[in-house]
Amino acid sequence: MIGYSSLKQLIAEIKTITDCPRSQLHSLATICSNILKKYNQKPCSIKLEIQAGIYCAIGIAIDDINDVNDIDSIVNMNFELSEQVAASTDLDSCPVIAVFVPKLIK
Repeated sequence: MIGYSSLKQLIAEIKTITDCPRSQLHSLATICSNILKKYNQKPCSIKLEIQAGIYCAIGIAIDDINDVNDIDSIVNMNFELSEQVAASTDLDSCPVIAVFVPKLIK
């Protein structure tokens, strides 16, 4: 599970890279948090990836992925995420996206 200090550091890094307003980051984080709660999932890690030097993708890894039904849950979570982000006018010009992913097994 990720800690508060990791999230705070990630948000500071995103702000530095993208100059994204805090209100947009808050809106995106709220949407992600609500979806995680709805599906009773806990993120085990969050990874920031930079695309083309301007866009950031936040990968939110989910820990409890054991079978096909869990993978279906991640697909549904991402579908809801895309719908809610598209419906939020506050995020229209946001250079940051998020995606739920299964935890990578090493």
